[in-house]
Amino acid sequence: MATEFSSARERQRASRAGAEPPANPPGETVPDSTSGPPARLGDLLERIGDALVALDARWRCTYANTQAAALFARQPRDLLGREIWGAFPDGAGAVLHGACETAMGAQTFVQFEHYYEAWGRWFEHRIHPSPDGVSIFFHEVTARKRAETAARENAALLEGQKQVLESIAGGEPLARTLDRLSRIIEAQCPGTLCSILLLEEDGAHLRHVAAPSLPERFTRAIDGGAVGPAAGSCGTAAFRRDTVIVEDIAVDPLWDGYRDLALAEGLRACWSTPIAEGQGRVLGTFALYTREPGPPDARQERHIGAATHTAAIAIAHDRTVEALRRNEEWLRVAVKAGRVGIWECHIPTERVVWNDELDDIFGWPARSELTLARVIAAIHPDDRERFERAYEALLAGESDLEVEFRIVRPDGSLRWLEAKAVLESDEARSPLRVRGVALDVTARRAVEGEMRRRDALLAEAQRIAQVGSYEWDIRRNVVFRSDELFRIFGLTEHDMPPTLEAYLERVHPEDRNRSRRIIENARRNLEPYDFEERIVRPDGSVRLLRSQGRWVVEQGEPVALLGVCQDITERRQAERQLQQSERLRERNEELRAFAYTVSHDLKAPLRGIAGYADELQRLHGAGLDERARFSLGRIQAAARGLDRLIDDLLDYSRLDVEMPTESTVDLAALVDGILREARPLVLEAGTELEVRLEAASIQGWERGLRQALTNLIDNAIKYSRRARPPRVRVASEAADGNVRISVSDNGIGFDMNQHDRIFGLFRRLVPEQDFEGTGAGLAIVKKLVDKMGGRVRAESSPGAGATFVIELPDAADRGLPGAPPAGRLTGR
Repeated sequence: MATEFSSARERQRASRAGAEPPANPPGETVPDSTSGPPARLGDLLERIGDALVALDARWRCTYANTQAAALFARQPRDLLGREIWGAFPDGAGAVLHGACETAMGAQTFVQFEHYYEAWGRWFEHRIHPSPDGVSIFFHEVTARKRAETAARENAALLEGQKQVLESIAGGEPLARTLDRLSRIIEAQCPGTLCSILLLEEDGAHLRHVAAPSLPERFTRAIDGGAVGPAAGSCGTAAFRRDTVIVEDIAVDPLWDGYRDLALAEGLRACWSTPIAEGQGRVLGTFALYTREPGPPDARQERHIGAATHTAAIAIAHDRTVEALRRNEEWLRVAVKAGRVGIWECHIPTERVVWNDELDDIFGWPARSELTLARVIAAIHPDDRERFERAYEALLAGESDLEVEFRIVRPDGSLRWLEAKAVLESDEARSPLRVRGVALDVTARRAVEGEMRRRDALLAEAQRIAQVGSYEWDIRRNVVFRSDELFRIFGLTEHDMPPTLEAYLERVHPEDRNRSRRIIENARRNLEPYDFEERIVRPDGSVRLLRSQGRWVVEQGEPVALLGVCQDITERRQAERQLQQSERLRERNEELRAFAYTVSHDLKAPLRGIAGYADELQRLHGAGLDERARFSLGRIQAAARGLDRLIDDLLDYSRLDVEMPTESTVDLAALVDGILREARPLVLEAGTELEVRLEAASIQGWERGLRQALTNLIDNAIKYSRRARPPRVRVASEAADGNVRISVSDNGIGFDMNQHDRIFGLFRRLVPEQDFEGTGAGLAIVKKLVDKMGGRVRAESSPGAGATFVIELPDAADRGLPGAPPAGRLTGR
């Protein structure tokens, strides 16, 4: 057989070279069909890596090396003398049998590759024929064939990715790009159906963006599905941020909520992978469905990984482009709404370009030919040198440009501009261009001028009134004190550090502990303070001051202290020389004038704000976007709230000067009138209202009592809105010479530790957003009741509603004529 083997190889070589095949080498004999090769050749054949068998003309094995025996899972001796084809599993040797017959019949060398499915291996066969039989080499090429297959698949996958990336670069819509990717993967993984879903902005739902082969009924049914721990393959993959392999939808619990939908469409397996950006944030999911249960193979896993990566690139790119587009739109809107001028000056040519906003600001025709010299010529002569110095400093690299100046428009009007710019250089670091912005600050300068004028007036008013003011910003620990305050104390800013101890050092020793206690208690309880104290100035003179202050509180924490110190020494001396009535009259007139002056100064600009806001709503309300409409609404609401606040403050301030007029008040008639006025509010809130009045009449101030009860009833209706159903009760009773009028609600209530504080100015029982109010209502009630010689108190606990009780003298006890009893009234 060795001779046959060698002769066949030599004849092959000879035939290729065009020569006669060589004779057997000297000294080598030809063995018979059963003896096998000589020992030396046998050793050589055992050391080769390929399996080798030699067959006689009847296909019986005459030789098999160890590798061949291992291939057939038998001992070499079990193969010898047997027809070889029976050693192949499941008839796998049929192809090789045919090739051997061809080689024997034509006495020609045959070489081919064949995949044996039973072994799962590829072999390259080399068949060398001789008149006595054939020699067959089994050279395994499985690794090479798999590498070639993988190379082809990778090339196809790379080509598909290239097409998708070209779609991305070409600006195709995301849905079309991902549809293309899905079809490519389906073509490369036959039998699969692709699905790509995007995670919505809420981070809790998924929506299909591409599913070219999935049944439409299925995709429509699961579209918008929730992300969760058991939400099918895709919803679970997005929730876990990890791959989810469902091999059989029919039995996997993850598909309990969607199983019938999937099985109705013949879907049995689903393998889903989250699509994530670089930071790990999930963008969506990529999934492959099959109509047969089972896991993905290695090839499919590679395609899933590549497709997920490509989809992440496409989605991230789309979102980046969308974000850029949105930012550009926001910038355009901001520039337009804020009237921001953007400009650029090319330094070598001094040519200037800018946007349309600056054309409007300068009053020049659009797209005018602009130069730096022309722009400078438009600057007001008094400001031109300042601008040129700032511009030269910019070119010299000393500082960025930041300057305000006036321009003279073609119609002669003036505008104030604020310009800011930076210098840009070329690669050689030579100045190339200046880029910057310019804002029309004419209105701001006018406001600043008005504020300076008012500051001067306030300073003069403080000097005349001998009132020094101070403000302590707690968060920044910064204290502002007016010049008049230092004059009152006879000190300079350096002589009086901004600390409590430095201030107390100037307080008269007999008043120091009392002043400290008042201030510390006020800070601890966040209550306003108002007291008189004496100070000792450096020259030894003693002055009497009235010190007032209140805390600015945000979310229950103090953020600032506002206060005044008024030197009332001379006034107290004068008051001692006048009768009590004259002193009260003078003080009352002063407070009235101050209140009306403040009201006028606040309401005048407020009317302008409200008027312009209403005009903007009328002219452009329909064309505004949601954000602008919201902002406009907040401006209008703030204007209304401030108007109410001014009115409440005026009412509050008037109570200091208004003298009540006592009379006998028919309580039933008074309450009836108040409820008629409150009827729209009652109907709007759906309130159940109960009135039970037992007292006939009281001695009091009718206008003051009306306002006090109106405030309490309005508050009760508003506070009870959260309860269902909201209930309000108004009742009265007479006892011990007094009339007690109570107004109760079933609202949120409050802690009684806050009882005294709620009657302070600007205190609220509920957050501002619950209903509109100024926080002055209860303060006004208390001041009204105090002026009538009565008292007001409250009873409440959190969650149990509140009852406010006013106690006033009974008219019958004062010997005054009284009205007949009103009886018991009930109503809803």
